[in-house]
Amino acid sequence: MMSELEFLKEASQELLLITQSLRSHICDEGMFTGKSAPESRERLEFEYKWLRRLEKHRRKVSDRVLMLESPAEPLEGLFG
Repeated sequence: MMSELEFLKEASQELLLITQSLRSHICDEGMFTGKSAPESRERLEFEYKWLRRLEKHRRKVSDRVLMLESPAEPLEGLFG
């Protein structure tokens, strides 16, 4: 059985591949250069919205991985 850390590392890698692929597709379609076909614009805007959501979730997963990999810092002396 996979540990939480192993699962999150794998999920982070998969999200990275998905976001890279989607960003590449959106770029190839010309969204960022303004060269996209007018009939594709609405679809590309929808795909870009999902790209941003996926990137946000990937960052959250990556932050959780970093937190699990780093030993907890002692809180002694912080408040006294």
